[in-house]
Amino acid sequence: MTSSSPRTLIITVSWLLLGLIGATASSDAGDFEALFDGTTLSGWHTTPGGSWSVEDGAIVGRSRASEKRHGLLVSDRSFSDFEARALFRVLAGDSGFYFRVAIEQGNNVAAKGFQVEIDSSSETGGLYETGGRGWVKKPDATRMQEVYRPGEWSTLHLLARGRFIEVRINGVRTARLKRDKGRLEGPIALQLHGGMEMHVEWQQIELRELKKGDTVPGRRPNVVWILAEDIGPDLSCYGCPAVETPILDQLAADGTRFLHAFTTSPVCSPSRSAMITGRHQSSIGADQHRTRPRRELPQGVETLPQLLRSAGWYCANGCGYSSKTDLNFKTGPGLFDGKDWSGRGEGQPFFAQITIGNTHRSWKGDPQNPVDPAKVEIPPYYPDEPLVRADWARGLGEIQVMDRKVGKILERLDREGLADDTVVVFIGDNGRCHPRGKQFLYDGGVHVPLIIRWPGTIGPATVRAELASTIDITATILEIVGVDVPDGMQGRSLLDATTPARNAVFASRGKMDATHDSMTMMRTRSHKYILNRMPERPWCQFNNYKEMQYPTLALLQLRALEGKLPPEQAQFVAASKPPEELYDLRSDPHELHNLATDPAQADLLMAMRSATGQFSKRVGDEDPDDSWRAGGWPATYPTRSIEDWRRIVEEWSAHLLEGAELPMIVPMTGTDPRHTKQISDYVREVFQDRDGVFWFGTNGEGVCRYDAKSLPLPPLSYLSVEQGFGGQAVRGIVQHPDGAIWFATDGGVSRIQDGKFTNYTADHGLSDNQVWSLMCDSAGTIWAGTHGGVCRFDGESFVPFPLPRVEIENPESRFSPLVSFAIFEDPTGNIWFGTDGEGVHRYDGESFTSYTMKDGLAGNVVRCIEGDRHGGIWIGTNGGGASRYDGQKFRTFTSKDGLSNDRVYEILEDSRGDLWFSTLGAGICRYDGTSFTAFGVDQGLQNLHPLGGNPANIHVQEFFEDSDGILWLGCSGGLFRKDGESFINVTRNGPWPAHSGE
Repeated sequence: MTSSSPRTLIITVSWLLLGLIGATASSDAGDFEALFDGTTLSGWHTTPGGSWSVEDGAIVGRSRASEKRHGLLVSDRSFSDFEARALFRVLAGDSGFYFRVAIEQGNNVAAKGFQVEIDSSSETGGLYETGGRGWVKKPDATRMQEVYRPGEWSTLHLLARGRFIEVRINGVRTARLKRDKGRLEGPIALQLHGGMEMHVEWQQIELRELKKGDTVPGRRPNVVWILAEDIGPDLSCYGCPAVETPILDQLAADGTRFLHAFTTSPVCSPSRSAMITGRHQSSIGADQHRTRPRRELPQGVETLPQLLRSAGWYCANGCGYSSKTDLNFKTGPGLFDGKDWSGRGEGQPFFAQITIGNTHRSWKGDPQNPVDPAKVEIPPYYPDEPLVRADWARGLGEIQVMDRKVGKILERLDREGLADDTVVVFIGDNGRCHPRGKQFLYDGGVHVPLIIRWPGTIGPATVRAELASTIDITATILEIVGVDVPDGMQGRSLLDATTPARNAVFASRGKMDATHDSMTMMRTRSHKYILNRMPERPWCQFNNYKEMQYPTLALLQLRALEGKLPPEQAQFVAASKPPEELYDLRSDPHELHNLATDPAQADLLMAMRSATGQFSKRVGDEDPDDSWRAGGWPATYPTRSIEDWRRIVEEWSAHLLEGAELPMIVPMTGTDPRHTKQISDYVREVFQDRDGVFWFGTNGEGVCRYDAKSLPLPPLSYLSVEQGFGGQAVRGIVQHPDGAIWFATDGGVSRIQDGKFTNYTADHGLSDNQVWSLMCDSAGTIWAGTHGGVCRFDGESFVPFPLPRVEIENPESRFSPLVSFAIFEDPTGNIWFGTDGEGVHRYDGESFTSYTMKDGLAGNVVRCIEGDRHGGIWIGTNGGGASRYDGQKFRTFTSKDGLSNDRVYEILEDSRGDLWFSTLGAGICRYDGTSFTAFGVDQGLQNLHPLGGNPANIHVQEFFEDSDGILWLGCSGGLFRKDGESFINVTRNGPWPAHSGE
């Protein structure tokens, strides 16, 4: 065959070993026989043409251009079915690896049969049949430019079994024949191509013979998939200044690093949904962030864990770190087999998904090795001010902390002897947690790091510059473990050069929390196109999460209102967006100069617009309708006054630059700012104390106090962090016999007595500052259920009260089984604790009795506990309905019995003996002992809080019956009171009732 001319290649690939061959992969190295002993050519013979020698442990073939004959080094033995592997490098010329050939003698000795192309071009790895068809298979040239570079050592891995042939170069599949008509037996031969200057070297030529009809045992590697939250490629190995990430740098040095990996969404739940299915989020109905209610996956679509479990892998989630999945579709029970790979069977391969969450806001930085703000590199679309540098440095510090956590995972693999048999994939779930980053389609929001280490297959310091989409991860892992990629999967393996490389990647953005928008992105290596489907809405329209978490956003807003931003910074805080954006990334990597209206770019704009439209049609990425455009949080802009932003910037500056407390930015509900509301739109707790005073705990604005005896209405006063209150979100209110009011908050436990606050945190014995439940027992003891376990107050501080552990697999649990969402004392003095994953525990003062699903409990995630007048104990669960315990057995009630939803968050028995059940997102139900009656939108209940979604999606968190027998509801619509068989929204409509006993 003729030689291909040398080409300038982009990426260095060195010292790659072993390739896994499809579903039938190589077995242990000990099964292979060395065909080259490293010192002599014993077992080989030569033909005229060129010269062969052994130098420094390598076979070296040389030939002059004047030599017209093809020189061959031929094995003395013939082979039929086999696996072979070797290391090679081409320093000059055009070579090949023959197999199953017939040697024909003559003036120019020839090998008739198959040849794996080995030369200085991207055709390396292709199959060529000499004396026959010529080219049979060629790899994709663009992909081969990424994985192969002449002059450096590369690996060849070949499988020939019957009429099946597969070739890999540097671990990447380059050719595959399933029904070949070629020869089935013959020797191996190394070629020196005649008529050109030749220099080729070979090492470690090994072969494993297979018996006729034998299958090749799969090498079934383990896979650890590490997802770091909210990070761009801000690692040392990606050239980020100031940050130090030695663990991930070494991981990249031991494997392959992808320079241009992009997510399909700039936020977690759609991005993760796309990754784990290998399909764009719009095509599976998972495109709107935090969709409620979640949808089922389309028929036939399976997740990566499901595919791996079917193939025999044990699938674990968390492994001592975050078990977050955050998938935007219904998963049902059993997505994973367990919480740790230690639960697998003997010899069983495992897949472990591990999330590292500290890089998600809020940030504390790296106390061990603080990042110097003076050394960070600030993008030009931010003001280069101390506040921005300090915040950026804190984010990099969290990346350093994350790097050490990755190190602990890798240390465990080493310690357990698993490292050599485990593929490690490291990736970000979406881009940086900064303005123009997360939630947006600029590179800051969708460009993520991707590193894959595959010992013995992907070698050190491999760098890939091709475009990669994160939906390729599932297909790549399936390729690694030898499981067929299902039909319809849009991702493609990054280790398969028989399919074309991507010439573009696409991403979309829709709802972010309750901020409505719609954008679609197309990115090539050189250009970026963004279609803004809702240009009337500003980039910086209201979003609670960003306004409470992003110091730089506050500064941008303030400087914009002050008129102090240069054009490249001011454009992002404009009142509207252009319909289209086009950027030349070669000259404008920060995407600052929109070329969409440049006549010189009209053809490119039209082409990218057309390609984006075709993509959108293919995956169902549709234009929003009028109701969507009008929905969500209002898009009023600016979202706050200049005075508000100035105060917020001052608080952030004091926190980041002077060490002051974290700013407690009062969240806004997104309602019309002209509307004056009486109380928060989201009420979680209602309580009336012995003096008749009402206390309303909110979901982020502290607690509201209402003195029911004072008129005119509404005599409300908010007690927030600014007034000394310990937290923003209130999850429990009780009164102690001494008259003090106690509050469970997201910042600890707060007590108010005689107008004075006392706050208790982890520094006062609480196992965690996130407090989920509070109870004062008949003896006057305060109990608190926190994110870290149960504690009780001893008069001065809190003391841990360990609950028993009941090992139950619970993939649906958000937290840990240590969390107690409910604490209840029954009439006999027993105290009941509801856990997040291990059922309910009853404590009789000396010992525990535990009940889980195996005992008849409706579910293992318990959200509430309540007693009835007949001595029954009612337990509400997070998906299994509610169960009543009569002292001997459980009876369960679900949606089939009339409950409006099986996620029961609160239960109350009223003074009439009726039981009320609150369900997540589906209103409430009343049970009269015989049947259920549902109350929803038709009875006046309506969601008003943006986080709750549509009006009918009511999240009722609290029932309370006051001293006058009036039933109150605290929910995502605010505060409601029962009026006959309907409910009145007191938050918006009033009036508040006058109570007796004035």
